Amino acid sequence: MDFFKRQSIGFYMGTLTFIVTLAALIYAEINGETAYFQNLGVEPSVLACAIVAMASEIFVLVSGQVYQGSRWLALARDIALCLAAVLLVLSMVSFLASRINGFASIMTFEQNAQNMADLQSALIAIVLFALASVLAVVTSFFRVRKNTGR
Repeated sequence: MDFFKRQSIGFYMGTLTFIVTLAALIYAEINGETAYFQNLGVEPSVLACAIVAMASEIFVLVSGQVYQGSRWLALARDIALCLAAVLLVLSMVSFLASRINGFASIMTFEQNAQNMADLQSALIAIVLFALASVLAVVTSFFRVRKNTGR
């Protein structure tokens, strides 16, 4: 319980960013298996960027628990925070770019219940990627751990 008392809002927002990114990846994978988007699958760049962003968030959360006086560690944390935000935006844009023609086709010519359900999972993945990128940017303004006087 003492561990959670020492954490700042940055820890909880970073954890939320990780969870939202994982949910976005799950919805992207679900969408890659749907009937309409099955031939597209999920782009490797979307997966790679999101996984590296999640690894950056884990690095920030773990490194925030160790000695706070190191300038190199602080620099690495700052770089990881920026990297996570940029990679999440890149994941969202890559996923959207691969689905945009399908969106236009479904909304104009091929509008039926199955295609609309396939479209819905793609939209949820895009919204989750956008939410994760906004959370990553907001998280970068907060400390991971409260000052304990050490």
